[in-house]
Amino acid sequence: MSFDPPPPHDHAVTAASPRRVLVVDDHGRTLAAVAALLQAEYPRIDVVGTASDGPAALRLLAEAAPGIVVLDLDLGGERGLDLLPAIGRHPGVKVIILSSSDDPQEKVRALDAGAVAFIHKFAPAGELVGAVLAVAPQVPVGVLSCRAGSARPDKSVEASDSGKKPAA
Repeated sequence: MSFDPPPPHDHAVTAASPRRVLVVDDHGRTLAAVAALLQAEYPRIDVVGTASDGPAALRLLAEAAPGIVVLDLDLGGERGLDLLPAIGRHPGVKVIILSSSDDPQEKVRALDAGAVAFIHKFAPAGELVGAVLAVAPQVPVGVLSCRAGSARPDKSVEASDSGKKPAA
């Protein structure tokens, strides 16, 4: 599998577009499963990138212009909560926390720090899909019609802390 850099934006929206999703989780299997779950909802949800750590997430946030970030709280030595201020500097970007934590204080801290939803990793898959669809308005028809000639969604990108893309 090869990972290409994000294509030039092929639509008129220059700011973070609704339902364009960046998924951030340090566990490869979880990252792949969440991205596949959400991408299965294309064109309502478009996964524009995945990242396994904070620096890669912030880089992709700037490059791929997601409207929503699905963020794990524990990024293997990094705290997802620590990314919320930097994500908050991107107007209109909403954060959905996806965590295995059962600590109610973690949920309160995440919501107080700016997250719009907190979904447990063991919740039914429909809860995450529903949260993504609920936090962002529908993409305008004109935006989707610009993509109508494309037979498939934009290629997603994946990054790690090294900034290098995985080999094919």
